[in-house]
Amino acid sequence: MAQPKGCAAFILFPHLKTVSPDRFLIVTEGSSDSAILSKSLPLVASDVADFFYFIDMTNNYPFTGTGSVFRFCQGLARIRVQNNILILLDNDTAGHDAYKRILNLDLPPKMRVATLPDIEEARHFRTLGPTGKTIEDINGKAVSIELFLDLTPKLKKPTVRWTSFNDSVGHYQGELIEKETYVTAFHNRRGHSKGYDLSKLRNLWSHIIKTCTI
Repeated sequence: MAQPKGCAAFILFPHLKTVSPDRFLIVTEGSSDSAILSKSLPLVASDVADFFYFIDMTNNYPFTGTGSVFRFCQGLARIRVQNNILILLDNDTAGHDAYKRILNLDLPPKMRVATLPDIEEARHFRTLGPTGKTIEDINGKAVSIELFLDLTPKLKKPTVRWTSFNDSVGHYQGELIEKETYVTAFHNRRGHSKGYDLSKLRNLWSHIIKTCTI
């Protein structure tokens, strides 16, 4: 089948043509998300680790944000890709906006899209924004993959800052303040510290596995 002009799916990922048909490629909004998923999988669901693979991040990661992910989905829809692919978006304002737009595409049968699941502790979370300091439910508005890490090591309580307003969804977009410190702690302590809490990552992988097996 001829590759449509402007579609770089097989140029970016030539291994899509040869990978085992039982495996799922997981595509996220950024390299940090994929790194957290790939490093946590052997720790929380080692028995299914061989069924998932990620984009090679040794070079520049091709997706930075929902816009790039949406264009990638458009390309795969055009060429009717036959591989198992899961597009995993943040459970935030931008992620839900992209989720709706991707669902409106004519996706191939083996291509799935999902957002990160809700988190119980995110139902009462410290936020900082136009109305000052409040406690809010940030599920669907500001849950990124960093919220699934252990947020206890820092002395300050984790807080989300509201940033831009999304008119199409009707909510502010939120981001975890100093999220890089939680990512660094994960990479330094995962599998090495018995005190590191992997429970939310375990729940996240249960959500991913369920999405891929329905």
